[in-house]
Amino acid sequence: MRKFLRENRVELIALLVILFGIFLLIEPFEIRESLWKGLRWLSDTLTWLADVGARQVIGYFKSFTISDLLGWILLISASIFFAWRIRVRFLHSETWRARACPKCGSRLHRVHRSRFDILLGRSLLPHSRRYQCENADCGWSGLRYHDYKKHRTALDESIGVSQE
Repeated sequence: MRKFLRENRVELIALLVILFGIFLLIEPFEIRESLWKGLRWLSDTLTWLADVGARQVIGYFKSFTISDLLGWILLISASIFFAWRIRVRFLHSETWRARACPKCGSRLHRVHRSRFDILLGRSLLPHSRRYQCENADCGWSGLRYHDYKKHRTALDESIGVSQE
């Protein structure tokens, strides 16, 4: 069922839109009026929130001081440094390259990454892959560094391709 929903989600959404359109054409007037009132309320609420938010931002910048500027600079600089150090540790630490489970020492095998793992891989931890412990009692799962150059060299050597 999930596979069917995943493969046909665009068609299902289009079908729901068609059915909703038919419903709006043949339904009683009171429902249509209630729908328009709800949409107007939502529009008014979003407009009000945007107005209040804009006033808050303008008020903040009107009272912006040198210490606020310095605070933002320190916060952003420290965050960038922190992210850079995580990336350096990930790329150069043997702990992240290990192919044994850190809890029990068993072998690891690759599993599918979550969307969060993929986001981390694109931004902070390049070449990361998710691995899981083969020991069923352990159940450890985590990210590890996947060295493409070593993997490619090992593949080429196993099939007899020269490195010229």
